[in-house]
Amino acid sequence: MCIRDRERLIGFFICFIVSFFLCWVSLRTLKSDVEGIPYRFVYSYTIGCILQFIGTSFLCGIIKQCLNLTEPKRLFTAIVHSSAIIFAFLSILYLRNGILGFFFVLAQVSAYTWYVVTYIPYIPEVAQRVIKV
Repeated sequence: MCIRDRERLIGFFICFIVSFFLCWVSLRTLKSDVEGIPYRFVYSYTIGCILQFIGTSFLCGIIKQCLNLTEPKRLFTAIVHSSAIIFAFLSILYLRNGILGFFFVLAQVSAYTWYVVTYIPYIPEVAQRVIKV
């Protein structure tokens, strides 16, 4: 099944808007969740991250997106990001540990940031040099 460019953009923007809204809502709940256990924050932020991935799949196609994930410079990051999403859900749904869930959200943010950086020419090499210094 082939979707047109217009449909790809519509799918991307819908996913982007919903994921942005979920991440924004999650940050709004963080203040109240700090006093308790941050289930709402972890859950809504993680769902937002999944929608971001789906949205980018609309732009380049799911097969190309999966092939991009397996490139050597992105494979480790993809594994960390996917694992962090799975463990974030496990930590809040089964372990009932919001602090651990929050840790996995931080891992998601770090991995997703690095994943995005790998698409910008020369930036990964510069970032690695800065980190080593």
